[in-house]
Amino acid sequence: MDETTGPEKPRVYRNAVLLLAASRDGLELAQARVRDYLAWERVKDDLTPKNEQEKKQKVSVDMARMQTLAINIDKARGRVPDAIRQAYCIVVTVSDKNEAQAFRISVTDEPHFETIKKDSRARVQDTAITAETLLPGGPYDLWKGGETSRRVKDLAGAFAQLPHLPKMLKAQAIVQTLVSGCVQGTFVLKLMRPDRTFRTWWRAQPEEGALDDPALELVLPQAAELGEIPLDLLAPKMLPSLWPGDEITAQAVLDYFSGKSVQVDKGSYQETVSIPKASAEVVSKAIGG
Repeated sequence: MDETTGPEKPRVYRNAVLLLAASRDGLELAQARVRDYLAWERVKDDLTPKNEQEKKQKVSVDMARMQTLAINIDKARGRVPDAIRQAYCIVVTVSDKNEAQAFRISVTDEPHFETIKKDSRARVQDTAITAETLLPGGPYDLWKGGETSRRVKDLAGAFAQLPHLPKMLKAQAIVQTLVSGCVQGTFVLKLMRPDRTFRTWWRAQPEEGALDDPALELVLPQAAELGEIPLDLLAPKMLPSLWPGDEITAQAVLDYFSGKSVQVDKGSYQETVSIPKASAEVVSKAIGG
């Protein structure tokens, strides 16, 4: 739980570790079942002649007793697998306080891991999370005060590292949540190039190559600057509050991307949405198509 290959290499992603161990009483029962089975096999071996001489010397065993022996062997053999399954009933993992803990599960006919997932003490989550939960002020507390950007790889890895977070079965699912949030406009994804220029994605799907880049950042819209604006985003009804009527001016688009917030009608309430800023050059390029 605490180390990888030795004391000099402490385990960083402790929250991703789940161990299934056998209980002492369970092992004793399993060993007893195996001994019982082996004993019946020994009886069968003793009663089975190995050569012609033994056939003459051994007292013949009637067919009914041999059938009884076979039944006992089958029963003893059949009890072994279940005893071994029942023995493995201790789960070891870290608690939400980052302390090693062990607890017993009730073994049933379903796979062990399905039973473990259903136990709240394991803190395993296989359902999707929403992009909003990854934002500052969300339930997972992933941001320090004043932070406006985080590396995507750090956010994805946090669930395997930080004990107060649930154990996510698939780290890639977290990345996909971030991508969905980008497409929805919840935040901006930014990738800095070696020449210090950068690419951004907002309300757009990043390429697979960009998602694999460890330098990819998630930036809050109110602190982001777009490096490009896809032309289709400027079409009517694509961006909230950009088109109040049938036509807009180029200046209205420039003002829209000045880093302000807009009010979006959600039916029963108004929601404030931050719009990332963009330079006049970027906006003009988008308008020109």
